Amino acid sequence: MFSRILVLILILSAKILCADFFSAFKFFSSDIYSAQDIVYSTEIKDSGWNRIFDIYDELFRYRLKKDTDTEVLLEKIEILIEDIEDDNIEDLKMYEKDLITAFLYGSIAYIRSGEPSYSMFSPVKKARKLFQKLSVEYNRPDSDFGTALTDIALGMYFQDSFWIRSILGYKGNIQKGLRHLDEIAFKDCITQTEANLFLIEYYADILQDHRRSIKYSQNLISNHPESKYFTYLYARDLYHTGKVKESYMFLKKINDDIGKEYFGFEYSSVIYEAKCLYVSGSADKGAEILKYAEIIHKGYLTEKFRNEWLFSVRSRQEIIYRPENFSGDNFDLSDDELERKAAIYFDHGYFRETARAVSNIKNRNPESYLLDLRAAVNMSDFEKADKIVRYMEDNSSSYFKKHKDALRISILNNIINNYLETANE
Repeated sequence: MFSRILVLILILSAKILCADFFSAFKFFSSDIYSAQDIVYSTEIKDSGWNRIFDIYDELFRYRLKKDTDTEVLLEKIEILIEDIEDDNIEDLKMYEKDLITAFLYGSIAYIRSGEPSYSMFSPVKKARKLFQKLSVEYNRPDSDFGTALTDIALGMYFQDSFWIRSILGYKGNIQKGLRHLDEIAFKDCITQTEANLFLIEYYADILQDHRRSIKYSQNLISNHPESKYFTYLYARDLYHTGKVKESYMFLKKINDDIGKEYFGFEYSSVIYEAKCLYVSGSADKGAEILKYAEIIHKGYLTEKFRNEWLFSVRSRQEIIYRPENFSGDNFDLSDDELERKAAIYFDHGYFRETARAVSNIKNRNPESYLLDLRAAVNMSDFEKADKIVRYMEDNSSSYFKKHKDALRISILNNIINNYLETANE
């Protein structure tokens, strides 16, 4: 009994009296990921480290789709940067000061990435300058993380901006940045979790490629099995890659334990649970879950679910549960049926089948070209993707400028051009 108490005291002491900032941050972030209550020690408050932790907490909640006044958050970050530079945050080594400051500039850029402009470019430039300095002086994975991230951000958001690229004097390299982030995602370092999270955002949220995203969501849940958010990311990838029953078990675990404080991803988790039930043949249970989702929030997701998604269940079942010796697909369908089938193929990561279904459409509309474009990018066929973009610009430019997904389409175009430009580097 005494030995157990002694071990507990040692653990608590390690949390309270961490030797350096990064050790303290590791304990703190682990509690954040698992939604534990945070209690700061007197030492952490006196040093001012709690202010850095509080900002990270707010940024993480922002990522979890918690309602956030971003202007207030941006102001807090800018004030914190000034205080770090003025040595008002104590007991930070020079490496820690520069790295935290670089991360904070990167966070400003992340918040402003919804509308890429000079207001995003400026903090990207400042972050990159600090990360490059740290890479040269220390050559650690944490500083390499920032360099990789800015390489990707420059390509994704400013590839089409000659003005910004000419001012910087350098360009982004998405492929190089992704390769470095992949290495960092599996190293024991302070930025490991963030590397995994960004790669998930890139593959799952921008490219909608869950087959590549699942590598990182599985890594996150292995490192933090108690995190509901990381569990959700893994369950989402499982669903889109056809592992519906496994996905359902994780989603049910999340949805059976919704706390007092509600996050946006939990609403999405409920929707995904209903999808799993319908696809696996339990439509009656799926209907009950959908009713629950509508009690929480009756809006775009549930309306789309009822008006569109429900009619795709049979096709999804045929695609997801087709036997291993399946000989081929039926493409002798109407144009509308082919487009719907192509969309389902894409949703579940069958990109070659997406392209084949689209190629069989006799009278193609702009949406079918967009599906073809996304499939080509996910298959790394950037020359084909570039041809589709050029055709779309000549024939449907106004349609895509007004598209509800216009920003992601613009980012895809930048990704294509960046890959083609840096292919031989």
